[in-house]
Amino acid sequence: MASSGNYNDALMRASTASTELYATTLQTYKTNTYAEFITGKKSLDEWDSFVKEYMRQGGETLQKEAQEFYDKYVAPTK
Repeated sequence: MASSGNYNDALMRASTASTELYATTLQTYKTNTYAEFITGKKSLDEWDSFVKEYMRQGGETLQKEAQEFYDKYVAPTK
């Protein structure tokens, strides 16, 4: 389970092998694109393209590693 000080939460991000490699890039891409959706610069019709690009830039790797983390550390505690 992920831990932050006295706060334990199974939904917090797992620090995986690829987190350092992809997290900053993905956070920047996500923040910028969300702003474009909110301001109307991008149409919500472009959401699927955003998700595909997010996954291509490393989201797929992080998702896979997070699932492995969950399966190993969280699921057995249920």
